[in-house]
Amino acid sequence: MDKLINSWDCSVNRMQSVVQRMMIDMKKGLTGEPSTLLMSPSFTDVPTTNITQKLLAIDFGGTNIRVLLLDIQNNNPIIISQHSSKLDITVNHGSTLFSSMAAMVKTFVDTNGITKEQFHPFLACGFTFSYPSTQNSLSTSILQRWTKEIDIPDVIGADVGELLQNSLNNHGLDFIKIVAICNDTVGTLCTKAISDRNTMIGVILGTGSNAAYREETKNITKLSPDTRSKLSRHCIINIEFGAFDGFPNNEIDDIVFEKTKHLGQQPLEKKISGRYIAMLARCAVRKAIEIDGIFSEHKGKGNWGYWDQHHMLTAEVVDEIERDASTELAESKKKIAEMAGDPTAILKTDDIKLVQKLFHEITVRSGKYAGIAISGVCSHILTTASSPPPSITIAIDGSLFRYNTLFRTNVTQSIEECMGSLEWLNGKVPKIVVVDTEDGSGIGAAIIAATNSVSPIE
Repeated sequence: MDKLINSWDCSVNRMQSVVQRMMIDMKKGLTGEPSTLLMSPSFTDVPTTNITQKLLAIDFGGTNIRVLLLDIQNNNPIIISQHSSKLDITVNHGSTLFSSMAAMVKTFVDTNGITKEQFHPFLACGFTFSYPSTQNSLSTSILQRWTKEIDIPDVIGADVGELLQNSLNNHGLDFIKIVAICNDTVGTLCTKAISDRNTMIGVILGTGSNAAYREETKNITKLSPDTRSKLSRHCIINIEFGAFDGFPNNEIDDIVFEKTKHLGQQPLEKKISGRYIAMLARCAVRKAIEIDGIFSEHKGKGNWGYWDQHHMLTAEVVDEIERDASTELAESKKKIAEMAGDPTAILKTDDIKLVQKLFHEITVRSGKYAGIAISGVCSHILTTASSPPPSITIAIDGSLFRYNTLFRTNVTQSIEECMGSLEWLNGKVPKIVVVDTEDGSGIGAAIIAATNSVSPIE
């Protein structure tokens, strides 16, 4: 059991080679060389002018679609109305998926009394689409692959902006024009940059994980000189760092990789994001039962060998069990027994403490890996910028970072520790500020759309 628990150990100051590998892959991605990192240009930078505009945002990054009506007044985004609906992501065809999105937008528009007459020539819309995609312009985005266990093959290689626009048109919403498509990390960066000009990095640490940052356009040599000449001095890059494969694996990581739909893809995301922390914890408990590390008196009975076969364990429940301080850990005993399909089982408190220790170590490693990956982005900025910034603000959105204190603490602490250990920086580390940036994915798309549209305010 000790070996299983210790397999999650991570020494941050020994991860210099991982950071170096990530920096190399970032540079390769910018030049168009083969790389684990997509490094997709977003064709936009942070807003540099004062924004006053009313517009729409559509946010799709998981199992829900969220529609927002915003009024941005002097760079102050105010959400007038918003609604979130669950999408059926088990559908087989992209047309079904995007038609469902458009139907939800139609309901939102009708409910809020939004009409074509209020907006001339159109109502500008920002679309947040948080799956690995490459952009040829601000309003086109070609899906490269699905993540987060979604698998709708006929969307891969298609322009998701065109698919959604066509579906909106088919639902009588042709006055809504998608003028900007962005990843949630890009939106998070832009949301914070309105109030903090030192914001250089946007990160999502929730169901999935990713980062974006501001790159000097001259360094994006995979774009043609003519294309680069039409962009501003900086361009936000969607890294897709969930695909980075430079971190060490343990036995449980390998088991999870084998169980997931997209085999071999998103190795870092499967170590640090909320969707996969639960899978790691589930597989770790099953392994502990298999080696007689815990619950040995129940082994071979009921569903203990396939503990949590109905996937009741979530990242939130992992956190609840890890933090449980109830008498004799009664709350955790109840949850764990129910997940075994054996609610009357009498469990030993010492076994529950071992489960807590296991969940603690899984969460700590996830937070550390996330912090080290973010440090790689910081180091890239500092070593490639024409004029290294004196301060870097990192805007982070996502439920895992916001609500899991243990995870959040290890993210922030490992950034500080890792940056201080990088020999090539010679201790010249600028002030780094990590900020929880709520609702960046939704508001950010609207900000980018407002920055790049001429739709008038009503």
